Amino acid sequence: MKDLLSIQIDNLIETIAGRLTRKDCTIDSTGGDLMASDGYVVSLRGTELILPETRSHNINEIRPWVQTVWPKVAKCDSLNFGRWTDKGRVYFDLSIIVKDKDAALRLAKTEQQQAIYSLHNKEAIFVD
Repeated sequence: MKDLLSIQIDNLIETIAGRLTRKDCTIDSTGGDLMASDGYVVSLRGTELILPETRSHNINEIRPWVQTVWPKVAKCDSLNFGRWTDKGRVYFDLSIIVKDKDAALRLAKTEQQQAIYSLHNKEAIFVD
């Protein structure tokens, strides 16, 4: 019999597999689409997986990464799983939502990120 974490990982992998044809998406810790419309998304250092776009639709390429990072999400309901595409590469990562823009930019610098994402304006804001 599988434990709860294994079931969550299997469910997330199934959810991701169903969204692999989307260019971008963010999934909350329950496995649903992120519903937040305000705040700034900040990726967390060390949680990224980067694949060429040609390999990003293969769930077997993503499965080991999910099995490594999802336990971090399962323990904290404020973490999100994200997938986004840029210049022929697909990025998978864990992120948090920060309400204040300046705080989000400071955190992005600490996390060595190049940009944050505004949920309200639906655009990237690059870190100076």
